[in-house]
Amino acid sequence: MRRLRHTARAQYIGVEQVIGERALSTHTPFRQEAWTGYEPIELPPAGEDRPRYQTEVDGRTYRLYWADLHNHSGLTCDAHGEPDELLHYARDRARLDAVALTDNDEVFDDPLTEAEYALSVSFARHFTREGEFLALPGYEWTSHLPNRKDVEPSDPRCWDFRWFSRNCRPNHRTAIYPLASGPLVRHTEVGNRIERLHEAVAKAGGVVFPHQGRWDSSDHPTEVGVEVASRQPRAEAKARMPHQRPTGVSEATRERHSRTRRISSSSIVI
Repeated sequence: MRRLRHTARAQYIGVEQVIGERALSTHTPFRQEAWTGYEPIELPPAGEDRPRYQTEVDGRTYRLYWADLHNHSGLTCDAHGEPDELLHYARDRARLDAVALTDNDEVFDDPLTEAEYALSVSFARHFTREGEFLALPGYEWTSHLPNRKDVEPSDPRCWDFRWFSRNCRPNHRTAIYPLASGPLVRHTEVGNRIERLHEAVAKAGGVVFPHQGRWDSSDHPTEVGVEVASRQPRAEAKARMPHQRPTGVSEATRERHSRTRRISSSSIVI
C-alpha cells in the first residue's frame, strides 16, 4: 500500500521535476550514466582492523569513532531500502562504529507512523552489539518556516509541499535518542514549535543536529553540533553560510556552531 501511495505522489510532485522533464518509455533500453566522484569498492576495506586512533589532551584520552548520524530508509517516501538492510550494511559491510536511523517525521504529506517508528527502534536495538556497534533510534524534524511576516509558523501551508517549496526556508533537525528511545514529535502536530522537540529530546537524553545548509539557530543545549557533510550537493553548497535569525542567538551558540562545522558528521571524537 505504501509503495502505491509513493508512486502516486512521485507522479504528483514530479520527483523534483525529473519525471516531468524526461519521458519514460518501456521501449528505451536502460543505460547507466557515468557516476562522477564515486567508484565501486570492496567492503569491508582491507586493513580495517588497524588500531584505533587516539590522542591525549590535558591528561584525557580521546578515541576516534566513525558514525553516520543521518540516514533514511524506505520508511520515508524520499528514500529506498529496508531499515534492517541499512543497519546490516552499516555494521557488517561499511564497518561503522555507530549509525542513526532518522527517517522524516513527515514530508510530502506522508507521515512516519508510530508503527514505522517503533519498527526502526526495534531494529536499532536488534543490530546493536555491545562494545562493537551502536545503532541509535531517531527521526528527522523536517520543518519549514515561512519567509513571509504575515504567515505564522503554525500555518498548515508550511507543511504543504506545493506552498512551502516557494514560501518557506528549511529548519531541519536530526533528533537522535539513546537505545531507550524517545517520543516521535512531528512538526506538523505541534505547529512547527521547535521547543517541543527540544523538550522531548532533552527529557529522553538525546541530541539534536541542525542540517540542510540553512536553519534558524538555537541556544538549546540539546543542539550539540551541526551536520557539515552531506551527499546532497545543494545542501553542501548552502552550508557555506547557514541561515541565522538576526536576533536571539547568543555568542556561545555562534562560537559552538563555528567550531563544530569543522567536524564531519561521519566522525565523532569522545
